[in-house]
Amino acid sequence: MSGYVNTKRFQYQTQIDINYDIPVVKGLALGVTAAYDGQVNDDRTLYKNFILYDYITDIPKTTSVAPTTFNNSISNYIRKEIQTKLSYRKSFNQHNISSTLVYQIRRIDNNNVRARRQFDDLFTKPIVDEGSLTNQLATGSRSEQAYLSFLGRFNYDYKGKYLLEASFREDGSYRYAPGHKWGFFPAVSAGWRIGQETFFKNAIPVVTDMKLRASWGKSGRDQGSAFQYYEGYTFGSVSGGYIFTPGVLTLGMVPPGVVNDKLGWVNTTTIDLGFDLELWRGKLGLIFDIFKRNENGLLATRASSLPNTFGASFPQENLNSQWQQGYDLSISHRNTINAFSYGLTGTLMYSRTYYKHRERSPDQCTWNTWKNGNDTYNDKGRIQGRVFGYERDGIWTDVTQLETAVLHGGNTGNYFMLPGMDRIVDTNGDGVINGNDALPIMWSGAGTNPPLQFGLTMNASYKNFSLVIGLAGSSLFTMSKSRSDQWGYGTQYQMFLARYLDRWHTVNDTDNPFDPATQWVPGKWEALTVDSRGTTTGNQTDKWRVDATYLRVKTIELGYNIPAQYVKYIGLNSARVFVNGYNLFTFCNDFLKDMDPERDEGAYGAGNTYPIMRSFNFGLNVKF
Repeated sequence: MSGYVNTKRFQYQTQIDINYDIPVVKGLALGVTAAYDGQVNDDRTLYKNFILYDYITDIPKTTSVAPTTFNNSISNYIRKEIQTKLSYRKSFNQHNISSTLVYQIRRIDNNNVRARRQFDDLFTKPIVDEGSLTNQLATGSRSEQAYLSFLGRFNYDYKGKYLLEASFREDGSYRYAPGHKWGFFPAVSAGWRIGQETFFKNAIPVVTDMKLRASWGKSGRDQGSAFQYYEGYTFGSVSGGYIFTPGVLTLGMVPPGVVNDKLGWVNTTTIDLGFDLELWRGKLGLIFDIFKRNENGLLATRASSLPNTFGASFPQENLNSQWQQGYDLSISHRNTINAFSYGLTGTLMYSRTYYKHRERSPDQCTWNTWKNGNDTYNDKGRIQGRVFGYERDGIWTDVTQLETAVLHGGNTGNYFMLPGMDRIVDTNGDGVINGNDALPIMWSGAGTNPPLQFGLTMNASYKNFSLVIGLAGSSLFTMSKSRSDQWGYGTQYQMFLARYLDRWHTVNDTDNPFDPATQWVPGKWEALTVDSRGTTTGNQTDKWRVDATYLRVKTIELGYNIPAQYVKYIGLNSARVFVNGYNLFTFCNDFLKDMDPERDEGAYGAGNTYPIMRSFNFGLNVKF
């Protein structure tokens, strides 16, 4: 009745690999890989006119109903890539070497055309040309990207115990000015399988294998708007045009502002130290890594001010830097008892981000240095991810208590405060609750990877049966709700959840809530108000920003291999039936049950996006 959204996708991928062993030189090979991928999208959206009726009088409403409109957007994405590869491999006297050189060309083309028509008089068919000529729209875009890369890798090992790898890649991007197009990113790693040394085996026989590892390397990514180094003009908007001839609009030309020929690659340097340990022939395994990543050249705009007469603003530059550090841990156990085999692998990763430099205006006082340094800005190396929140020590149960309490509502005092609302701690003791009372007592969760991530994989098999269970979770972060989004009970979306019915309310609906003589019925949640202005409802406390630790059953699969004597009878080599499920259960704070702690928080993050689906599959695998 109201229209539809119809999305058509056609995606294709093709790849050709050609390899040739050169007979003149043993171990020397030449290879060529070509790929041609693409996607064609046809998006159609029809908004149909419909009549709204008054709920009480049944009278049709004639306002706020848009006319029927049809949008059609067609896009074509093409990615072409060619790699030529020269490789060499040789072994002599327990020495093993291999090397590879690659030259890569990649081009990406993206073309998009969109049209919109409005049906003013009569709706016939959802075809652009069938619509009216008024309020029509025709727009489109086209982008072309091109990259060149040189890659090299050299591997060496002796007796499989002493390992060395060196690699490099030099990437060229269309995005930057000459002199900045290319980035060089080397890497080197070394390993020692000390567990294979005779002296180590004799000293600690329970160790099946042990490897010590170290690596250092650089990587890069190209960011920022392309072609900022061109000194070209662009057409301005309609409002910037002028009518020199009646009925003819001449658009104006807009200068590019500050021409930026300094933009370059963002560089990341990673250092990793680790070891792998296996005991009792796999009955116990341990992998541990400690790492640090330095990111330099992150994009930012200079904080320096410019006079109004300058007529332009600073462009983005490679100004900011930060680092992350943490560790990875994996513990495993596997064993076989007669016909029963099983294995468990637990993983854990912890990391934190630290700002090294953030381009910003100088602090005007030490208070700004302390407060801003804990979150948005940080040149002091403090851990990022803190969120400022308010401490609370109970709730207000009577409006008369608020007559002598600290002020919560600014120039309105405590006039709009009602029973059930949080009693915020006046941290600085000035008698007023405001932003100066907030403390960095919470950890963020919006738009970032949780600092602590963990998982557990379990598998078991008995004769022809097999079972696999996968768990995943995160911790050390929070997620927030607010009464102004659909997870709250404010008036912005008017979506009341049953959980909020247990709230403070007057005995009679007609009672004046601000009258000290009014009697109240206690509840879990605060009294409902038209909005949160002048109250503590909007303050971020542990009541609305809660611990988001979760553990999710990501997958369970049960399979059965049909005995060979049966499948061969019907001409098959093997057959397996299975049933599995994904995202089956989530254990988390009950307050987050209607959200998804694995997604971003907020009304327009997790709340208004489609949740991670729970899915079940029944299948049969056969081989002829």
